[in-house]
Amino acid sequence: MLADIQLQRDLVSKLKSVTGVPPRQLAITAKNGIVTLAGRVESHREKWSVVHAAERVAGVKAIVSDIHVAPCSDEEIARGILHALNHDLLLSKQAVKVHVRHGWVNPEGNR
Repeated sequence: MLADIQLQRDLVSKLKSVTGVPPRQLAITAKNGIVTLAGRVESHREKWSVVHAAERVAGVKAIVSDIHVAPCSDEEIARGILHALNHDLLLSKQAVKVHVRHGWVNPEGNR
């Protein structure tokens, strides 16, 4: 029991120092070296960062990740698509228009 409490404390300390994700956003439990991380983060990078930090804590034998990534807004999705299209050398910049609504992407145009 004390080992589990110390493992939780070590995890919170590691997350504070490494990830930039406030530990209060997450529910962190430990039992016999099995760590459960639950909650919501803003990006897949943050999720990876939290799980990777937990992997590096001494005493962690297994990780159960129930971390969810907040959905992107339509504007964020459109911005990401436009960024990708602008880096495609084979694609005319005016050839494709993108419509995003409620997370669904509908491209229009020709290569």
